[in-house]
Amino acid sequence: MNRIDYRHVFREVYVPPRDVVARVVVPPRRCLAIDGEGPLDTKAFRAAVAALRALDKALRRRLKRGPMALDFSSMPLEVQRHAARNWTVLLFQPPVVDAALVTSEQAAMADITVARLELRPLPEVPALQTLHAAAMDTVDDALQRLAAFAAGHGLHLAAGHTTIDLGDPRKPPFSCNKTLVRRDLA
Repeated sequence: MNRIDYRHVFREVYVPPRDVVARVVVPPRRCLAIDGEGPLDTKAFRAAVAALRALDKALRRRLKRGPMALDFSSMPLEVQRHAARNWTVLLFQPPVVDAALVTSEQAAMADITVARLELRPLPEVPALQTLHAAAMDTVDDALQRLAAFAAGHGLHLAAGHTTIDLGDPRKPPFSCNKTLVRRDLA
């Protein structure tokens, strides 16, 4: 059986040093994605996370039992914050997962089907990131560190930011004080 831990494959962007702002290139990837709006403590956000995690688990199980015998670990939950209160929840998928496989698994799991769930390709992007080892309500501190670093190095940041939950995927999102905060460079 082939076992792949994508956190270690993409170590530079998923295993950050503590209290350091790092300049990274986030590789192109495909993620299960759901768009939404409102605060992250809403029923809609929790439903989106539950749907992504359930589909991710089903895809991992199918690939593990299939002819490829591919066993991969679940990746950290990513939340992109856009203008005002809009968000996108993302969950990385290995290259062998395609839209047909996602559609097939969704059909088999009718009870968790979310109309706006899709497999979305994301381009390679240069970014700044830092590990935020404190409560999520203080994430503005990490965002200020990123902005100060960018200003001090003549870099321009794109709008919005991404938070990546490095805690236990079996627990509620961002319940652990270990979050990667990322801002794309413009």
